[in-house]
Amino acid sequence: MRLLTALLCLLFSFHSYSQEPNVYFYNHKGESIDKQTFIDSIKVPKHKYTYKLIESDTAVLGSLFLREEINVITQEERKLLIKELELLSGQKIKDNQTIVIDFFSYPVKKQSSYDGFFNKYTKNRSYLRFFKKNDGYVHFFVSQKDYIQDGFIEDKNNYLLKNLFSNYEASYGNYIIIKPNGHYLRRLDEHRQDEIIDKIKGDW
Repeated sequence: MRLLTALLCLLFSFHSYSQEPNVYFYNHKGESIDKQTFIDSIKVPKHKYTYKLIESDTAVLGSLFLREEINVITQEERKLLIKELELLSGQKIKDNQTIVIDFFSYPVKKQSSYDGFFNKYTKNRSYLRFFKKNDGYVHFFVSQKDYIQDGFIEDKNNYLLKNLFSNYEASYGNYIIIKPNGHYLRRLDEHRQDEIIDKIKGDW
């Protein structure tokens, strides 16, 4: 389904111009790849990659992203992140706390099924209780700039979207877990909420 969507978007882009635009494809490292490699990557089993398509007047850009990535940030980058979160939330974050962020972008379209998902996700009592009972973790629901929701902090400067989520917007949410030592696990796009706590406790 995702592959079909990508192809339809590309075809639509080509036919919406009087002159065929330039088309560029990039892998998750930002390196140039050809169209077939891009399509084949989307078909990799277990949905290893997700993608983003950007159109302009003269070009169509297709970029791949790792759906799940384990990596590390420096202590300086973590301090800057903590400073931004404290500024946005008014909440103090301890140096020894693991930071967990659920990040939501604008819904693609307003629909009752999405509203049901969103309300269930953000009001999951067992999920919220875990963070309330465990002082070693600090959790935030964050929304994209200008997308204001009750119980969320707004990413007013697009700092989190840009620096943590590579400007990847996902209506059904991204999340990131950042340990005190800077090691992080990031998941882009659709996921099961119940996996987050299991991964928080994991050794990675």
